[in-house]
Amino acid sequence: TVSWTPLAADAYGTPITAYVVTAVQDGSKTCTTAGTGSSCTVAGLTNGTNYSFNVVATNIVGPSQPAVTNFVTPKGAQTIDFQQPPAQVFGTPFMPQATASSGLPVSFSVDSGPCQALPSGAIDWTAAGACAIRASQAGNTAFSAAVDVVRTVTASKAPQTISFTSTAPSNAQVGGTYPVAATGGASGNVVTFTVDAASAPICSISGSQVRFTAAGACTINANQLGNANYADATQVQQTVRVAAVVTTAIPTLGQWALMLLSVALAFFAGVGLRRAHAS
Repeated sequence: TVSWTPLAADAYGTPITAYVVTAVQDGSKTCTTAGTGSSCTVAGLTNGTNYSFNVVATNIVGPSQPAVTNFVTPKGAQTIDFQQPPAQVFGTPFMPQATASSGLPVSFSVDSGPCQALPSGAIDWTAAGACAIRASQAGNTAFSAAVDVVRTVTASKAPQTISFTSTAPSNAQVGGTYPVAATGGASGNVVTFTVDAASAPICSISGSQVRFTAAGACTINANQLGNANYADATQVQQTVRVAAVVTTAIPTLGQWALMLLSVALAFFAGVGLRRAHAS
């Protein structure tokens, strides 16, 4: 749009009937307005190209000398398409996606919340929670800046996984012990152990030391609490098969005496039978 201060008449008092505006760089680009007008819009200009314009007043006498405007560069409008990102998980950076109608690249920044924009353009979480992420496109010589678009994205707590690092003994017996061990997730909380309720008659535990008290299946539960950024770990179990202790009875002194007496009697009986046979 080219604007000027209109004149009611020329120097001789003849009324102005129209104004004609023409691009100096392209005479086909022109617009006309009534004599009382103070602006008109020249269509069909190329965005990013410098133009100056001749403004000519006309009346029944004829056209005036042109008044030349300063240089201007028309710019096109652009919009940003920034769809709502899906829910995220703490500890996993994500790359937001947005496009500008101009085809120019979109940049991202964080308005608020526990996250930060990385040099790569990805968004990284400093804690679980909600972040307001702004998409911007500043424009260039051909396009004006786009209106920013802000989306709120939420990151949930990260999961934790427990893994037993000790192997259940294959020869566990009543009266024996087993030092159980496991690793957990990144919350920093310790992995704790308990004996499953159904295994209470079979074994007991103190800290990480399992004691076998009866034959059967001893099931050990491992748990880890979460924190502000990590969820509680899913419980895992390990089962140990406990066997009864096999004992060998040791004869008493009296039993030894009876056995020896039986052997002696059998011996002497055998000797007597051989003598009788010989006679």
